[in-house]
Amino acid sequence: MKPVALLALFVLSLPASGAYEGYRSVTFDHTRSGASDQTNFTALVSGAYNDMATVVNGGKVHNTVSCGVNSITCPADLVVASDAACTVLLSWEIETYNAATGAILMWINVPTLSHSTNTSVYLCYGNPFVTTFQGGSIGAAYDSYTQFAGHFPDGTTLSAKDSSANPLCQHD
Repeated sequence: MKPVALLALFVLSLPASGAYEGYRSVTFDHTRSGASDQTNFTALVSGAYNDMATVVNGGKVHNTVSCGVNSITCPADLVVASDAACTVLLSWEIETYNAATGAILMWINVPTLSHSTNTSVYLCYGNPFVTTFQGGSIGAAYDSYTQFAGHFPDGTTLSAKDSSANPLCQHD
């Protein structure tokens, strides 16, 4: 499998969906995904979004939890879905999250990244009834070809922890 450079085209706030007070679409530019569709592609989504801060900080995230091998703070009422109704959940890992600003750095396993049309996924958040992290198994955000997924938790020092086997905060 050859590495593929990928760029998230834009992140756009959209009206609330289902049980969530808000959601954002993340659209991946098909012209950057190579000459063929990519399957089980782990894509980076990073940015600061005011509405993804906690309610006490002016955002829509109601609940946070401490999770993963590094006990980082993660939004409990955040899911990643392949549909705008927020019902078909994808696999994801949260590397960092700032409850005060809504800044997040996360890795999403996109089942099929099209080379002919843009692909969108949805970050759904703001459900006061969700109080536990919606995550699951080790390595779910990565495909079977991933041998090591290291991160820079402080921005400069590479962690020796392998997220493909020791998730920070993941869902599958």
